[in-house]
Amino acid sequence: MANNVEIEKLTAEEIMNKTHFTIKEGATVSEALAKMKKHDVHELPVIKDKKMVGLLSYARMTKHRKMMMTSQVEHFMVKPPKVVANDKLPKIIEALLTHDFRSLPVTSNRQVIGMISRTNIIKIIKQYKILMAQDVQTVMTRDPVFIKESENVSKAIHHMMALEESSIPVVDKKGKVSGYVTIKDLTDHLKAPRRKASKYDKKGEKVNINVRVDSVKNVPPVTVTEDGTVGDAIKVMKHKGVPCCVVDSANKPVGLITELDLIDLVRRHLERDDTIVEITGLEQHDPYTYNEMYELINRHLKRINKVQRCQMLSVHVIHHHHERDLSKYTLHGRLSLPKHTFSTQMYDWDLMSALDHLMENFETQVRKYHGKKMDSRKKGRRR
Repeated sequence: MANNVEIEKLTAEEIMNKTHFTIKEGATVSEALAKMKKHDVHELPVIKDKKMVGLLSYARMTKHRKMMMTSQVEHFMVKPPKVVANDKLPKIIEALLTHDFRSLPVTSNRQVIGMISRTNIIKIIKQYKILMAQDVQTVMTRDPVFIKESENVSKAIHHMMALEESSIPVVDKKGKVSGYVTIKDLTDHLKAPRRKASKYDKKGEKVNINVRVDSVKNVPPVTVTEDGTVGDAIKVMKHKGVPCCVVDSANKPVGLITELDLIDLVRRHLERDDTIVEITGLEQHDPYTYNEMYELINRHLKRINKVQRCQMLSVHVIHHHHERDLSKYTLHGRLSLPKHTFSTQMYDWDLMSALDHLMENFETQVRKYHGKKMDSRKKGRRR
């Protein structure tokens, strides 16, 4: 049986990968991307005189609309949260969840001694039967985003970039799960031989991004049944080497389990009283906008926590730029309680209005959930 105290005592030094890769300050973006691809990593510490001066993140680099391959890496590096050898698991998980990195460097006197990734945290689950036996329905993200077979590659890329995920499930015209695509599949397609531009095109060669998703998808789909366990999901994800698994019912997708869902499962079993709040997807890091969002969220959380203690709230913002879109903002939210997870989404032209409605929706769901629990307990006493 998992012991929370034992899990809490795990340190960064015990969990981390001692084998790690870095890149020197002054190296080019092209060199960094090549190194990331060669070693299949998403983050690279940037080193100067053996000391870490920043962290290069693939996800954050790809958000730059103008990026020259000859640019130096220091123009794109960010300052990561500090993780040292004796830091305990709760602090490490909070750093991974709140800063949205797939891996973080562990340092000693600013020298990198290892890397901690999402995979390292997920490996912990395998050591504890109580976590492996958890029902997938208590862990999965409900109403997840999928891509249709008939849609094109560019839309799949848009979804993955917006959700900051490296893979996405594919469904057929009947809504059944038929496969999945990864960011690697799509980038490999974009690197494929290009067609010559016609005389009516602009100069240069062309990449066809209107290719249908079903022509690049992987089969069979990575799935687990709705009555499956976390152990079942981890097993199939490891076997296929993908970071997510579809939860299906009669071949219809009812949920999705990602690496973040599994990390959140570990976090739930750690002793913690306050609520972790994560906001991702904002295109401009405006402190005023973040502060306003956090203030609104905290007002709602105070009311929700009086009914049921919340452990984590994740809000992902998608800003639509096309005039044909009916709404300017789409918000995807996920609220974790000790034994239940809610997910919802909201659309609005105004960001704060969308967030307010999202939190009101969560408050309604939590009150209904709490009411059902109370009714169930009363019936149990009568018996």
